[in-house]
Amino acid sequence: MAKAAPDGHTLILSAASHTINASLYAKLPYDAIRDFTGVAHIGTVEYVLMVSSALRRGRSGNRGLRQANPGRLNYTTAGSGTATHLSMAYLRVSRHRHGACAVQGDQRGGERSRGGPVARVIAANIGALGFIKDARVRMLGVTSTKRSKFLPELPTLAEAGVPGYEFDSWLGLLGPAGFRARRWRESTSRSESCSRTR
Repeated sequence: MAKAAPDGHTLILSAASHTINASLYAKLPYDAIRDFTGVAHIGTVEYVLMVSSALRRGRSGNRGLRQANPGRLNYTTAGSGTATHLSMAYLRVSRHRHGACAVQGDQRGGERSRGGPVARVIAANIGALGFIKDARVRMLGVTSTKRSKFLPELPTLAEAGVPGYEFDSWLGLLGPAGFRARRWRESTSRSESCSRTR
């Protein structure tokens, strides 16, 4: 992709991992900023903090969970440097030490938190939705600044007792360096207008 001609024939749907990788790895075969052109922001992904219902409730929020369950708050992620890992690392609002266990994908992380060896997981909302009616999992809050339209009854983590917490990730369309994104957006918009009037 980074070596493609900037002629509009090669675009890529990218996610926050594009920029995360640049800070994780000392050597990449491309420069995450200079070798690409931002074309369009597609959307934002919000996440949900879920815990095993086997945990005692304690007071509301992360600190209450820790105090009610000393030494039991290990968590799972999709892997080192992923959004689920960074969101949980960001949740470390005290000196409490978490134990981490990497698994592949949000679905398996949710399954591991249903009374297995993992106590907590932060999963993308699309992965969390499948656990709404699962009695073995308790959803504590969403990571975004506003409540999710998919889970409107669920508070934000800031509302649930972690003041100032906010985490989401992006999805976007990228082109190679030198790509004339504005011209492409204008021509695409004209094409869509023509197709709607036919």
